[in-house]
Amino acid sequence: FAKPDADGQHYSASVGMLKPEVKNFAPAAFKSFGDGLQAPPLEGVTDATSEHVDGALVVGLIRKYAAKPASLNLTFAYGTGADIGYHASRDCFTLAAPLPPCPILACA
Repeated sequence: FAKPDADGQHYSASVGMLKPEVKNFAPAAFKSFGDGLQAPPLEGVTDATSEHVDGALVVGLIRKYAAKPASLNLTFAYGTGADIGYHASRDCFTLAAPLPPCPILACA
């Protein structure tokens, strides 16, 4: 989850498990999800980045694997405002082999 800071120029990134109750748009479920978000590092995710590049918000998570996976199942969503709520767009997709090289900041 990336949320704009007070200055509107920077974003803070956090991660958490999306619970099924959130699909019902119940305010209590949104609050529970938001309260459970954490900034990395945490299990599986060592860092998160978010920045504007050529007018687009680019969000990244750095996760280490024991071996390069054959594919990655990914999900994205972006909302209509800075709060957790209805998504303007969302989708799931698979990044299939051959996977692109990892960014230099993530590879040792």
